[in-house]
Amino acid sequence: MKRYAIIVAGGKGTRMGNDIPKQFIEIAGKPILAHTIENFYRFDPNIDLIIVLPQNQQEYWKRLCSIHRITIPHLVVKGGETRFHSVLNGLSLIPDEGIVAIHDGVRPLTAHRVIENCFHVAEEKGGHNCAKLVLINVNLQDILDAPDADAKGAVIVDAAICAEKAGADFVALGSNGLHQY
Repeated sequence: MKRYAIIVAGGKGTRMGNDIPKQFIEIAGKPILAHTIENFYRFDPNIDLIIVLPQNQQEYWKRLCSIHRITIPHLVVKGGETRFHSVLNGLSLIPDEGIVAIHDGVRPLTAHRVIENCFHVAEEKGGHNCAKLVLINVNLQDILDAPDADAKGAVIVDAAICAEKAGADFVALGSNGLHQY
């Protein structure tokens, strides 16, 4: 099944006391967001990457891509009023069935085995005829050696993202059963 990653990067950097949004802060000569994109691309060069940015940050991102020679293919979509709406905007670019990872743009160090585990759980536990969402919530200290998929940050969201029903109810499959949101 086709894999997608929606990387949400709408931070402003105010808590960090910085004038530039945290996703654009440079580490090792590149913006944090570039490292995140590169990590997913190294994980799977065939993954379709969708970056969600506020409208007023998109030109700046394009300039950074040029300056830093960021050539990994990705689409950019406008962020929404809330993170939820930003994710929905990203989902609007998913054309068909697939497995969709939702990831924070300032989490560049996610281990590939964690990402693979999340996709694997979605493939095994998800329903049919829908895109399945994998919310990758990364706290490396807690999750790298955790014994089960939920502890590794995999939350499977299913049944809500059928192409014709984007934005409908969410159903999360966790270790303690199904939860509707």
